[in-house]
Amino acid sequence: MKAIRRLICLLLAAALLCGLLPSASAASYSGTVDNSSIRWSVDLSTGVLTISGKGDMPYTHSTFPWDTYRDQIKKVIIQSGVTNIGNLAFYDCHAMEEISIPDSVTQIKKGAFTNCASLRSIRLPGTLKHLEGYAFSGCSELRSIDIPAGVKTISGEPFQNCYALSTVTLHEGLETIGEYAFQGLPIASITIPSTVKQIGRSAFENCTALSQVRFSEGLQELGIRAFCSTDLHTVILPASLRTIAHDAFVFAPLEQVVVHSRNCAYPSDFSGATYGYARVYAYLGSTTHELWRNGVTFTLQPIYFTDVQPMAWYYDAVRYAKENDLFKGVSETTFEPDSPMTRAMAVTVLWRYASQLPLPPASEEPTEPTAPATPVVPTTAPKPDTRAAQTFTDVPEGSWYAEAVTWAADNGIVLGVGGGKFNPNGTLTREQLVTILYRFAQWVQDEVSAEGSLEAFADADRVDAYARTPAIWAVQNEILNGETSGGRVNLSPKGSATRAQVSAILMRYIENVRAAAHPQLYVYADEAELPTLTRAAEAYGKEHPALTIHVSQTTARDFGRDYLLDGRRDLFLAPNRFTQEQIIGWYVTDSQWLVVFARRPHFAVASGDPKGIGSVKNLLSKLRAHTAVLGYLEGLSTEQSYGESVLQFLGCTYSEVKALPSQRFESNKEIAAAIAEGTVDAGVFWGAEVKQYGLTALPDVPYALDTGAPQDSYAVLPVSSRGHEQAVAFAQWMADHPELFDEAQ
Repeated sequence: MKAIRRLICLLLAAALLCGLLPSASAASYSGTVDNSSIRWSVDLSTGVLTISGKGDMPYTHSTFPWDTYRDQIKKVIIQSGVTNIGNLAFYDCHAMEEISIPDSVTQIKKGAFTNCASLRSIRLPGTLKHLEGYAFSGCSELRSIDIPAGVKTISGEPFQNCYALSTVTLHEGLETIGEYAFQGLPIASITIPSTVKQIGRSAFENCTALSQVRFSEGLQELGIRAFCSTDLHTVILPASLRTIAHDAFVFAPLEQVVVHSRNCAYPSDFSGATYGYARVYAYLGSTTHELWRNGVTFTLQPIYFTDVQPMAWYYDAVRYAKENDLFKGVSETTFEPDSPMTRAMAVTVLWRYASQLPLPPASEEPTEPTAPATPVVPTTAPKPDTRAAQTFTDVPEGSWYAEAVTWAADNGIVLGVGGGKFNPNGTLTREQLVTILYRFAQWVQDEVSAEGSLEAFADADRVDAYARTPAIWAVQNEILNGETSGGRVNLSPKGSATRAQVSAILMRYIENVRAAAHPQLYVYADEAELPTLTRAAEAYGKEHPALTIHVSQTTARDFGRDYLLDGRRDLFLAPNRFTQEQIIGWYVTDSQWLVVFARRPHFAVASGDPKGIGSVKNLLSKLRAHTAVLGYLEGLSTEQSYGESVLQFLGCTYSEVKALPSQRFESNKEIAAAIAEGTVDAGVFWGAEVKQYGLTALPDVPYALDTGAPQDSYAVLPVSSRGHEQAVAFAQWMADHPELFDEAQ
């Protein structure tokens, strides 16, 4: 027996020497990892696990030796010399709150910290080069992570189920954000370093709080569903981008997408896969432009100049100046928005604009001393004239601006700077600009009354006397805005008027003053519909003489394609639903769009009219008085019928509709029969010619309450936010005059 006990003691001693069993003193245990140089010790009284040695933690086919104590480990100290953290090294160490990782560690392997649910923060060493999949999976309390520059690739869901990880910092040096890298994290913003070439499949999918991504130049590829189901409203994609994969932004509520790349490949179904509507800004004529243009749910916005980007306050104004031929860039690709506008440039811009306007009537006695005595505006470019050269000694005959200055001087729009000089190359001040514009408005006989003061502006006393009335007029008409600086709102009258400011001021003048006084409507139709449209425009124009209607011919494809490159397209008359859908497929308007079924309304309210109902409004009053009964066509919903929709449209609440006298039918034919029998007085018909039943269509359902359309109905699409009110009014008028379409049959 003694011999056996002695043998057991010798074996235990040998096991301890070989590290096969932990040694214990009170609550302390230690050993080696799979006979490697990596040693471990844990003090259960403090919950501290210490790992030391040289080299990698060996791969274990089972668990690490400290796994027995994982529920008691609160802190891990890895000493210098250890070069990696092995697979599943701290798997399910739920109580671990802190870990110290030395700069000798270059790799964190798969699942190393899986389910370390109490780990709130961690410092990754600057020497780290590899971060493998599921490394921090299930670290549900981890709040932030700073990934060192030495890590070249992040992939394999290293942060799966890290529900609190809201801050991720990436550094230059990272090259690939791989598949599922940050999927589902609650991050709100992320900056992509310029060294990142690829963002892989679903890299940020389901990051539902992600509303801001800063892409850097250098990115070349966006993978499938890379930003699926994020909260991105604005995306600016770099010029280096070459490929965007299918569904890259699916279910993101995009509103603005800026594509700086001139040659970026998209799959054919990418655009249509995005949830909601977006404006896509791209360089005109680029591959990007051609591909985005065909997107069903996108509207193309052109980038004309490299120095006028969509997020700039002056983008719309510069685009307006470019598209309306007011003035151009300083080169084919640059506009120089912040450069000062010279006096010669400003007068030339107004001269070009004047050539687009109709001749104003002559005024024998101008009301203002500065108003022209004999207004003459050519309908084409003015003929050369040297009178300005004679008036101003510094305006050489034959100079590029001589004709414009001649015209402006002869019509009292410019008076010079004194001493017989015009100072054509002098910088134009803001007060000079609004004064010249004010005189121009007088000359074309726009409304120029100005009441009020400039007291709201801190520097109002700096406005010269000659410019005070023009400045008040410009402020009242929201042509001139103040500049905020140091909490003060200034007019900055002596400040230089930049090219961007001139674009904005001229656009506001045209839209706020001229357009209000001289409304115009630009209407287009296919060749077959042009006679109907022309006939309608002529008749409508007689009733609305202040409105000028321009009627032109174009195809549905060209209309949809060119709309955003031409701000003067307000209406398109489409002969059928197919044409309507073609247009919608080529663009999405940035304003409300209306469909009018002028030949056959989608909802028609008809009556045999024995009680002299005459209109839907009269019908509604009779229903409220319970002196008439309406026949409803049963709707698709069990709670609401198509007839109820019509009455609600006219202002009848849903609860009131339920109390009105009515009967429900399954077909138009049954409603017509009931009207003939006198059991109902009127009925709502779904997509049918009511005349075939010998009934009278009531006139005051002016347009369809549904966007669907029978194949043989007309669709009138207003597409310009500028002309929307006039477009709606004209379209409703056409709906009330179906005889215009009957004549075309």
